[in-house]
Amino acid sequence: MTTKANTEAPKATQTKQITEYDGDTPAKLNHDMFSLKKFRWGNMSVYDFRLLLMIAQQANSEQSETVERTKYVVDLDTVIEYLGFGEESSRHIAAKEIISYIKGFMGKTLEVIDPEEGEWDLWTWCNHVKVSEKNRKVSFQMTSAAAPLIAQVARYSMIKPANIAKLDTPYKQILYSYFRDVVNRSRIIAIEVEMMQLKAYLGLEDSYNDKDG
Repeated sequence: MTTKANTEAPKATQTKQITEYDGDTPAKLNHDMFSLKKFRWGNMSVYDFRLLLMIAQQANSEQSETVERTKYVVDLDTVIEYLGFGEESSRHIAAKEIISYIKGFMGKTLEVIDPEEGEWDLWTWCNHVKVSEKNRKVSFQMTSAAAPLIAQVARYSMIKPANIAKLDTPYKQILYSYFRDVVNRSRIIAIEVEMMQLKAYLGLEDSYNDKDG
């Protein structure tokens, strides 16, 4: 039998308010998240990634050992903006639709790899999410596994939510974030790609003329 005691999230030690959309302040994500030897993004959607950046903006300034005990309380209209629907759309989107995106984020798996041992650690990002339609508030509580990836990270990639909101597939988001990580780690970047590969990658096999440069 399930009891109330073992279904409740860990009690929060602090509460942080997110009251407005901040698209231009970069969120810092741990550099290890962009290493294929250490991390897999799994099946994160575009909306999951945007919600992660929303929380990371706040978590970056907190102690990593307490971030999982922090409750983030966000205005529902602000969540809608971070999801990329825009301020003008806030009142026209059904709360149930927004809740479906939030539920998806809560259920996503964090996949951390130990290549030497050949082991994978599978965690969820969130301990608890609560949505109040009456007060138009959403609260998030992250897990301990998420803490070192989004709080007080020493080696990180800086990603602006406003830039991510322009990308409409998970592949674009991850690829963009990966190159942002490369830029953060190096002042000089040299990339060598075969023309045939580049044309295929960009879908330009039939429309690009080599003779014209």
